[in-house]
Amino acid sequence: MQFEWNEDKNSINIEKHGFSFQEVIQSWNDPFGFELYDDRHSSLTEERWIRFGKLNNGKIVRVVYEEVALNTFRIITAYSSNEIERFYRENE
Repeated sequence: MQFEWNEDKNSINIEKHGFSFQEVIQSWNDPFGFELYDDRHSSLTEERWIRFGKLNNGKIVRVVYEEVALNTFRIITAYSSNEIERFYRENE
């Protein structure tokens, strides 16, 4: 898998949410991670997905992305997911 992103958006994400797009790539290693199709923000030219997964530090994130080529993902934004995080803790 390959990942790409806009560096300006990455900087904003670090300031606003406390982690970089490089860090959230870890969520693809979570065996319990999952994706949902984001029909609300998708269009005919851009299919957006939301990845829920755990980082190495235990934090649960939501990563909004699109697949721009086979196994190449463009990260759009990422933020913590407190509700999912609680579920993980309760079921560990």
